[in-house]
Amino acid sequence: MISKLLESADLPIEQSQIYACLLENGALAAGKLAAATGLSRPSVYDHLKALEEKGLARTSTKPGVKTFIASSPEQIGTLLETRLKTLEKQKKQFDTALPALMKLGKAARQGHSAPQMRPFDGADGIRHALSDMIESRDLMTRSFLPIRAVTSMLSAEFFRHHNNACRERNLKVKAVWSLDNKAASDMAAHAGKNILRDIRVTTGDASVSGYWIYGTKTVFLSCGPHPFAFIIDCADHAQLMTQQHDVLWNHSQALALKSDALKPFLFNLGVAL
Repeated sequence: MISKLLESADLPIEQSQIYACLLENGALAAGKLAAATGLSRPSVYDHLKALEEKGLARTSTKPGVKTFIASSPEQIGTLLETRLKTLEKQKKQFDTALPALMKLGKAARQGHSAPQMRPFDGADGIRHALSDMIESRDLMTRSFLPIRAVTSMLSAEFFRHHNNACRERNLKVKAVWSLDNKAASDMAAHAGKNILRDIRVTTGDASVSGYWIYGTKTVFLSCGPHPFAFIIDCADHAQLMTQQHDVLWNHSQALALKSDALKPFLFNLGVAL
């Protein structure tokens, strides 16, 4: 336990070993510390000097013998507090630099001369593929999803978490839901005045495949008997898919629902009425 605490205080493992040995055995000479820890004598002296600078050890000179004593373990708490303050400062610096880093990353992705593709297998693979977009911020995304199929396969809890994460990162969505005729009729039966303007539906035969466009990337997914997904990172391809989605959006129907209609289903997806 003491070694893990010392590692948390940013101490190398050799210094942790020496301090623990001094704490357990009391005053020891460098030679005995070297024998106990398996370190060379010159290395022991170097680490003892570092421990003294950190306030974890001090010297005690007996007649003709120089020994070393461990300081009170309370000093570990002081080191941890110092480490915490340093990490908090570094976190603030990172938060300040993050927008610039995101712009650099976006510029680099847009500069790809060839498409980059990543495959994913199974339901967990689809979850990982859809979660990739959460690394982005401040985007208008576009999706075409077989909503009941993906909800059934990935779980409503996943989509609730995913939608909340998208809202936190200002990832807006123009969503087209693919529904079979029966599901669309069920929804139409509850039509009302409150329209979810960012969601539209297209009817026909039930589909098991879809896609989601964000930035320069497009994730394709299939919820069939052998579920899979893949991400294509290509600015030209994303632009082409966006144009295709715009056509689909313009020919689909607005999803009109009363605020109390299909509430459990929409609540599970994290959609606010």
